[in-house]
Amino acid sequence: MVLKYIKEPSQRQLKIGSEIRIAISEVFSRNELSHPFFEKYMFTVSEVRVSPDISLATAFLIMPDELDHKKLLKFFNEISKTIRKQIASKVNLKFMPEIRFAADESVKNAARINELLKDIKK
Repeated sequence: MVLKYIKEPSQRQLKIGSEIRIAISEVFSRNELSHPFFEKYMFTVSEVRVSPDISLATAFLIMPDELDHKKLLKFFNEISKTIRKQIASKVNLKFMPEIRFAADESVKNAARINELLKDIKK
């Protein structure tokens, strides 16, 4: 049996993650990146997890199903420096963490679990 010790995020990490999530959402919703992609599609930042040393923030995105998620994540990670510059003025931090983007699979996982539970009831 392998034991994993995962330390819970500190209050500081949670607060910074929340502030970064709000700032990224504002950048997307106000189309501050002036990219036609953001006018056509809606993206939701569901969560931002910050590393213990506050050097890295991972933003989890809920994306439209009709789009290729791998290509989208590559695009978001390529423009992450631009997004970082945009949100630096909105978040009051001495050092802005590097931002990475990942797909949030929780909605798909929840739907799959619901389907499995319905099958069990039958």
